Amino acid sequence: MRTHRPLRGQGQLLTYIPYQLRFRPLDSVVLCGFDRRGLLLVVARFDPLDIQDAADAKALFASGKLAELDFATLVVFGEVEPLCTTVEVLRDALESSGALVAHLCAVQDDHWWALECSCGECPRRPVLLPAAEEVAPAVRAIVSGADASIDRADIEALARPDRAEAALAEQVRRLLATGDTAADLDALGAVLTTDAPWSAETLAAAVETLDDIQVRDAVLHRMCPREFAFGAPGCDDPLLGLAPADDFSDTSGAQWAQHLAGVARRVPTARSAQVWAMVAALEWAGGGGALATVALDAALTADPEHRLAGLVRRCLHHGAMPRDLTEVRTA
Repeated sequence: MRTHRPLRGQGQLLTYIPYQLRFRPLDSVVLCGFDRRGLLLVVARFDPLDIQDAADAKALFASGKLAELDFATLVVFGEVEPLCTTVEVLRDALESSGALVAHLCAVQDDHWWALECSCGECPRRPVLLPAAEEVAPAVRAIVSGADASIDRADIEALARPDRAEAALAEQVRRLLATGDTAADLDALGAVLTTDAPWSAETLAAAVETLDDIQVRDAVLHRMCPREFAFGAPGCDDPLLGLAPADDFSDTSGAQWAQHLAGVARRVPTARSAQVWAMVAALEWAGGGGALATVALDAALTADPEHRLAGLVRRCLHHGAMPRDLTEVRTA
């Protein structure tokens, strides 16, 4: 039987949101969508919307997991008045798909209050948010590597190489262009299990190794064995000779995503799609969306037809979430 980790009340839900998103939302509206059992299906952040966005919003809520919502909490992060139109566009889209807005809440400066409340128990004046250590799903997210102290600009910066990283990526590009670089599991292991800096030769060999989809899938399995059940180690394990699986087990999917983002920044754009797609897949598996979206943009810029990136994008667009998120419910 599945054990549900409860979020007790709207205050705990609001505390959990940054750990689910993996960053602090600012000047935006966050949708928390539930099914009729009270299971949390979707956590999605929306930038300010205009009335002309209404048709697109209705189309979005008519597909995927969003079409399965029974009720929702809308949360305004920032000043309420500038986001009133966004709230109304989302409310209209939800109601058009048969879902009700059960709560409308606001969060400012670590305080929260309800603008609309269906339970009759929410404060109408600002009160402190519960501490994260009081919220079981937030604690689990923290343990898995979620850092709610960063904002969207910090996440977008993860996809931009600095001058030294760009210079190294150019060296890697030149090595790969010669055609003399060969796949090398030892090089891949060095890149995966040690921190930067790496040599251009090591990075080039690691890129060649990850081009083998069986190797890539086996790496994803080692990083997140529960979420990526394919490529299980065995007699035909393509990673035999790489670091033991136990070397991967103490690092969470979110931490692996951050590590691989550092690898991707040091790889030439034309060859970076595979690594960025892995970043997106690991973030999706952890329930995150912001870094996954940034990584997808980078992957699909490098290769618009990349299959793993396309699959993760469809999962995000249709609200298909990994198992852990669907186990969270309100109580």
